[in-house]
Amino acid sequence: MPCFCDKNKPDFQALRWPSGPFPSGSLSAVCTYGALTALTTDRMLLIFIIAGMFMETTPNIVILAPLLYPVAQQIGMDQIHFCIFMVTSLGLGFITPPMGLNLFVVSSLTGQPIMTIARYAFPFVVVMVIVSALIGFVPQISLWAIRH
Repeated sequence: MPCFCDKNKPDFQALRWPSGPFPSGSLSAVCTYGALTALTTDRMLLIFIIAGMFMETTPNIVILAPLLYPVAQQIGMDQIHFCIFMVTSLGLGFITPPMGLNLFVVSSLTGQPIMTIARYAFPFVVVMVIVSALIGFVPQISLWAIRH
């Protein structure tokens, strides 16, 4: 049985894993507020961006998908919507200053300082935050092609 949140219980005991209670921490705090879809989506977006700043997308998917997909299911998020939201948000972390991995790649290719590149990347980060938030909060954007 996968992790689930009982919306009637405000404590961490509602959060279960097949072998017993899920470890406390930031991910269980996300699940505690599972009744509030917008707050949970915001927290997942923040987790994905921060994780994307420090690691490649594939390891992030392997680590975070099994942890956050049950939370996404609990708030009623479709699995395809969750995957598109996750990959888009992790991609955003790749260009987010000051630790975005792609900033270091561009810096080594161009010879420019990372902060100069970060200044030029900022408008793209703003646009990608808006796009990631739209994908997270408007599931019809990511599910339109499948349903038509």
